[in-house]
Order: sequence, then C-alpha cells, then structure tokens
Amino acid sequence: MTKLPWMQFYPADWTRDTLSLSLSARGAWISLVCAMWDAKPRGELTMDIEAYGRILGVSKIKATSVIKELSDRKICDCVTLSNGDVTLACRRQVKDEKKRESTRYRVSKFRNARTTPLCNGKVTPDISEVIYQKSESDKNKSKSATTTKFLIPSFLEVSEYAKSIGFNLDGQKFCDYYETNGWKVGRNSMKSWQAAVRTWKNRDAEHGGFIQPHKSAPPAPLKKNFDDIRNEIVVKLEESALSPGDSVSRCLSKCNDVYRAIPKRNGVHVVDEAYEIFKHRNKKTI
Repeated sequence: MTKLPWMQFYPADWTRDTLSLSLSARGAWISLVCAMWDAKPRGELTMDIEAYGRILGVSKIKATSVIKELSDRKICDCVTLSNGDVTLACRRQVKDEKKRESTRYRVSKFRNARTTPLCNGKVTPDISEVIYQKSESDKNKSKSATTTKFLIPSFLEVSEYAKSIGFNLDGQKFCDYYETNGWKVGRNSMKSWQAAVRTWKNRDAEHGGFIQPHKSAPPAPLKKNFDDIRNEIVVKLEESALSPGDSVSRCLSKCNDVYRAIPKRNGVHVVDEAYEIFKHRNKKTI
C-alpha cells in the first residue's frame, strides 16, 4: 500500500452524513477517518474498545457510545468480532483504495509487458475492455436516440413533407385525425409523424384512394393572411427551441425557403417579423 501524505475530503458528503450526529460523535468520526487513512488495509480499523478510547482520548464507556452512534446512523460499516474487537470501515476510503490498486495493477501489467527498456508501455485497456466500452457507448447512443422528444408538426409541415414524397395529402386532415387520439398509433405514442405520412401514402396506393377518396376534386388551398402565417412561424420556432443544438437556425432557414413567396408587409418579410417576436418572447438569439 502506497504511503499517501494527504487524503481527499468531500465537504458536501461530510455535512450530509454527519448532520444527524451529536457534536462528540462528529469530532470522533473525523479522528477515526484520519486513523483509517494510515491503517492497513486503508479505510479499515480493527481493535478493541480500549484502543479506540486511546485514539479518541475518552473512556471505554464513551468510546462504546460513540461507536454505537456511528453504527446506528449508518455512518460507517461496523462489525464486532468473536474476540470482542470491533472493525470500523470508511466506505469511501475502501472504494477509492480499490480503484487505486486496480489502476496501479493495470499500469504495472502493461509496462512490464514491454521488452524495450527505452520507453514504458502504453497504459491501454485490453481488447475485450475496448469492445465492452464501445458496446456500452452504442447502447447509450441508442437509448438517447429513442428518448428524443416527439414534436407535434403543423399542418403545413405535413403538407410540405407529403408533397416532397409525391403524395397529395391534406395536412389539416392528418393533424386533426391524430389530435383526436392524442397522437397515438394504435396503443403506442407516435414517434415519427413522417413515418405516419408514408404509411398513409402506402395505404392510399393500396386501397385506391384510402386517405383521399375524392381525387377528382382536391381541396382548395387554404388562404391565410400575413398575421396567421407569422404566428404559425413563431410556433415553429418555439417548438424548435426545445430541441438541442442549432434547431432554431435550421427552422429559420426552412421557413425562409417555405414562405419565400409571401409578400412583404411594410417592407418586412413575414419570417423576419416572426423571428423578432420569438426573440422578444425568449430573450435569446441564435
């Protein structure tokens, strides 16, 4: 065991763990922690009650009372042996010491494996460790991807996406349909509205107009005034602000493309006016 002249101290842990202790027990615990740091193995003390009393500078009765309080409050692990000795263990010190020993062993293993005396070996994990770490990383990425928050689309987004895949879909009808059932597909919550649009397209092709039975008379395009379009863009920006990264920038760029043909009002484009409202509400800029 390496002789270390110092130990790490965690004020938050100390305050939280010793909050319920009496003043005498709190002072005794810091003395015992220091003694455990110099003990072998580090983090554990095994001795009789008289020896604990000598460390703490108190009588046997007082030492017994302090140890009982530490044990009852779960401040440390306490085990009474058959010969009457008592073993106290500081869980953090034991845990940290195991980490140091593991690191020391790994460093020694790889450096001793090198036969060249001019340099030390690289302290790298085994191939099995690398594979395990990669698999854990892939699991975390997969979990992060599956927990992405679903954003309810606007009917214009639905219509534009359907048009991009060659499908004549009324976005308002699509949104109204899923709004009534809480945006669920069967019994499960919807994860991708784009996939739902593609499903509608496939069903429409299979059933000869399953989604829109009156192909001969498609619905007339909705007419919206400048304010309605502006408010719709503000809603999109608000939704994109909930996503990480530069989602607001991407949403703003997309809106510029979609609403490019909208006439300006008082020399101001509808997207610019909507963005100013968004910034005023959220007090942020891209």
